Amino acid sequence: MAPLSAKWHPLAHLPSVPRSSHTLSVLHSTLHHFSGESHDNRPPSGAELHLLPLDPTVPLAITILASPSGPSPRVDAAAATLDDTLYVFGGRGGADMSPLEEGGRLWSFTAGAQSWEAVDPVDGGEFPSARGGHALVAAEGRVYVHAGVAESGMLGDLWAFVVAERRWVRLRDAPGGERSAVGMAVTGGREIWRFAGWDGVGALGGEVGVYDIQHDTWRTIEYPPSTGPAPRYSSCLVPLLHPGTKKEYLLTAFGESGESGDEVVKYLQDIWAYDIAAAEWCEVVTTGEKPLARGRFGAAGKGGRWLAIQGGLDEAGERLGDWWVLMLE
Repeated sequence: MAPLSAKWHPLAHLPSVPRSSHTLSVLHSTLHHFSGESHDNRPPSGAELHLLPLDPTVPLAITILASPSGPSPRVDAAAATLDDTLYVFGGRGGADMSPLEEGGRLWSFTAGAQSWEAVDPVDGGEFPSARGGHALVAAEGRVYVHAGVAESGMLGDLWAFVVAERRWVRLRDAPGGERSAVGMAVTGGREIWRFAGWDGVGALGGEVGVYDIQHDTWRTIEYPPSTGPAPRYSSCLVPLLHPGTKKEYLLTAFGESGESGDEVVKYLQDIWAYDIAAAEWCEVVTTGEKPLARGRFGAAGKGGRWLAIQGGLDEAGERLGDWWVLMLE
């Protein structure tokens, strides 16, 4: 397919927040940046939630400080938004950086509330194991968690938390083996898409997984390596709608590649768009200034209009603090 055109826009009005392995979400027109790793020391030092406006004419930026009533410091957590609420699940923490066992708890932050709430499942039900490096999406009153790394090893399970009932439901495991650092997105409230990841041996690619929410079934769409993005992990997957053609795409950008035992991690800078209707990839070509290659960054989208990224690790292993928005042209 012919490449798509896009342009990066630096959000120079936002303060630098050097961070990796954090979460980035959007509620209304405000970016929500949570926790992550600001240094190489253990345990993680912060559980702040930064609320930052996308609009440079809005001067107000708010930081919700960590408190005993909120989530503890963590890395490799995952976040998703549903209506006016941000949900966070899992992550690693403590001196040994192990998965945080919280009994299936979600943490919620509602726009305007300025405080966290612990959302625990009803007593007696099953719940997902503690994990880090997983993915989280939300749609139609449910929050879905997939894959990651537990104390027992890699995972390939899929769970849904029914918010109104405070109940976890285990769904069909994904095909293709266990993995972490996977990209995941939901479209139309009907399908969950999965791309790339790390299986403990190397970066994954060459296929896109699709979960049908109504029928609890998975299917796999394979593609020749030369026609799509190379294997990667710690990337992203965000739905976008082309402003001209109105076609629906899934956008993946950046990430890391390589295999276990490699002395040097390769950080990627390319961007690809998956045409959902045509089931084909096309490369996204950008003009002007662009972000550095990176992995373990935060990424978020809103309403299919743009992709926002923040922070991550660069090729030198340094933590980045910059903010960017990508828009298709």
